[in-house]
Amino acid sequence: MAPVLYCVGLSPPVRAVLLTARALGIELEKKEINLENGDHLTPEYLKFPILFLGQKEIPKEKVDNLLEGFAFLESFLEDSEWLAGDDMTIADLCNAASIVSVEVIASRVPVTLDNFPRMQAWMNRVKEIPYFEEINKPGLQQLEMIVNKTMEQ
Repeated sequence: MAPVLYCVGLSPPVRAVLLTARALGIELEKKEINLENGDHLTPEYLKFPILFLGQKEIPKEKVDNLLEGFAFLESFLEDSEWLAGDDMTIADLCNAASIVSVEVIASRVPVTLDNFPRMQAWMNRVKEIPYFEEINKPGLQQLEMIVNKTMEQ
């Protein structure tokens, strides 16, 4: 029996799990959580905190934290092409799923990879992984739709 993954494709951690499972050849049973139907508003999901609820802008402190994180990741790429050595690892897949999400909402967040050339080159390598776009694209499209809808309200 395959492990069950309750998921929303727009979630970077969910996409990181999917990327990792694919890389390891692990089949997963996916149970999609439908945000439009309110699956996430049931009592079992409401116990989790929601970041930035009702806000139209991401707080400057959070943007600063993101830039600090990018600088930290950049330092891991000083001596190698991958985050944890000479070969791609789960660290690359997990971090890349989050970073492509930042790229999708870049028009709303004053952050780019322009100041992080090693990260930019690393992301280009990650995007060449055959299944990277296949797994990330649907979730990124969902994320973009929800961010745009939220900002327009």
